[in-house]
Amino acid sequence: MKKWLFLWTATVLILSGCNADGTIKDQQPSVKNETADPSNQTDQSATPQLPEGLTEEPDPTYAIGSNATILTDQSRDMHRAEAVIVGAYNTTAYAVSYKPTNATDDVWNHKWVIKEELTPSDSTNLEPGHQVTLHTDRIQGMEGAKATIESSQQTTVYMVNFVPTNGEDEVINYQWVTEQELSTTE
Repeated sequence: MKKWLFLWTATVLILSGCNADGTIKDQQPSVKNETADPSNQTDQSATPQLPEGLTEEPDPTYAIGSNATILTDQSRDMHRAEAVIVGAYNTTAYAVSYKPTNATDDVWNHKWVIKEELTPSDSTNLEPGHQVTLHTDRIQGMEGAKATIESSQQTTVYMVNFVPTNGEDEVINYQWVTEQELSTTE
């Protein structure tokens, strides 16, 4: 009976997208893999839809096609990975806490969603504590989720390709890394 309960619990955790300790996995990027199941909505889309109204940065610090080092650990095995810049956009980036529409546990201080992915979306920075609705399906459970603003910054956000530091397959079109989370590759 104990063995059956263990197997059932492990299966539920795997299928639900939870870590073994019951916490919700953070953003899992898509990988460049021709056999990947395109219906798997936990991963970021390999060919993402950019939000309406998103403005390209005409003179970004990191030009499209250039290399940079990632200085954030938003996703596992991302910190210190070499990235190729594939998009640069001028916007406001928000860290948010939200309850996924497909889970019972909250996600705390998720980085980043941009103002074009929120309702209300206005030209001023939303203050911490402001309630918003997420409008992005980059991560399963985000679309339509209610969220609370934790912090914000007016910045250039980048879409990047990178190979995780553990050597797994290349992550393509990862959204979003802020300018402060990148460094010039030496």
